[in-house]
Amino acid sequence: MKLQKLLSAALIAALPLAALAQGETPVDRLWSVRIMQQMVKQVVKNTHPSILGAGATGQLLARDVPVMTARLRETRAAIEAIGQPDVPEPEDPNALRPQDARVIAREMGDIEYLLGLMAETGDPDQLAGIRAALEAKQARIDAVLAYYPAPRRPAQMRAYAIEVPATFATGVGRWLDTGIALAAGDYVTLTASGQWRLGPGPRLCDGSGLTNFPDYQGHLYGTLLARVGDGEVIAVGTATSFVATAPGHLFLGNNDANTEDNSLALSVAIDVD
Repeated sequence: MKLQKLLSAALIAALPLAALAQGETPVDRLWSVRIMQQMVKQVVKNTHPSILGAGATGQLLARDVPVMTARLRETRAAIEAIGQPDVPEPEDPNALRPQDARVIAREMGDIEYLLGLMAETGDPDQLAGIRAALEAKQARIDAVLAYYPAPRRPAQMRAYAIEVPATFATGVGRWLDTGIALAAGDYVTLTASGQWRLGPGPRLCDGSGLTNFPDYQGHLYGTLLARVGDGEVIAVGTATSFVATAPGHLFLGNNDANTEDNSLALSVAIDVD
């Protein structure tokens, strides 16, 4: 179950690249670069030996790396287009400049190669070396991004605010249908605030769940959970990001088996790219 919790966090993807082909500006492309940075950093974090054993790490990489490298390749192609010699300097001072685009594209190419090596190796020492190389490549991209302000939210991003009552207990099949229709490839970010109560006594918690009770269904009691359609369960906690691998409505719920003594609700902010 530990692997299941981490897969959704590791499966981070860039913004849908169809939007880049439909006239997004160089400023908007900075957003997709930052999303790619988050994606790779999550992989580096989740493949640390303290997080997963060797076998589970291999499963994670076999599943997620091909998806991520494909999206990385598409994003790099869009960045390379900005870095072509005949591309003029942008009038917007916050837009990605051609010389910086060339640096980012070069580092992205190396990251793509390193991710491929990571997926192939089963040697813990080699994996540690690849992780270190990825961190160095990302640091170079971060150094370039530091010269730009945080990019604005792209126009195609959808934002929602949902209240999730504690009575939507997934253990008895009660999921809250948010009504948000996701397409395969949508990048979803959820941020939960507030607390809900799972009964009398010390049973008040945020979306991370109760730490004074044993696990239930592989997660802490009271953990905020998500699901796309009838897909796999994703542990949200107080915040997570994932890519929808199939179309369907977004469902949210409380990891609990009882609704009779539950009360209060979490407020969940949802961004969909």
